[in-house]
Amino acid sequence: MFYAKLPSHQKNMPRSFKFVIMNYGFFPSFLQYNRFSIGFLAGLCLIVNACGPSDYFLAAHELPPSGWTYQDTVSFKFNIEDTLSTYRLWVDLKYRDTFPYQNLYLRISTRFPDGRRISKPYSFDLFDLKGASNGNCSGHTCLLESTLQEKALFKKPGQYELCFEQYMRKDSIPAIHSIGLRIQKITQAQ
Repeated sequence: MFYAKLPSHQKNMPRSFKFVIMNYGFFPSFLQYNRFSIGFLAGLCLIVNACGPSDYFLAAHELPPSGWTYQDTVSFKFNIEDTLSTYRLWVDLKYRDTFPYQNLYLRISTRFPDGRRISKPYSFDLFDLKGASNGNCSGHTCLLESTLQEKALFKKPGQYELCFEQYMRKDSIPAIHSIGLRIQKITQAQ
């Protein structure tokens, strides 16, 4: 075993750190001067991750390469147990930058645990007025993350279903790769 005389700033270090220095002759320089760096950074990461909303539900459905037709209804089923919390609903649309229209019109239906169903049309702006994509693009593929509902409250526990139907004037819509649904639990209602 190699014994070395430790510099003065390393004398008060824990024994395991001294063992590393004596046997291997190295020690990360940022820890030599601040022994609490790792603990501080780890704690900060935990706090940052714990404070943000978490994904309660996340799913995506691939669409046929030939195009999204009226018959291709995409549905997502999820269970809600916590009726006191508020939720944020997102729609994730993956599309090609060659999509021939500015907007994508969808009819979204919600089926509640008691069997009741409501339906409403939505418009998603895939491109701005100048033709630039509103989504984040990599190559020719873009992803638009759009808020469907900001502070949703589910009043009854049970299984819910959201159905997405393309609601354009043309039966087969090209260049839409997938549609996803993301639900984040935000806070408990007051």
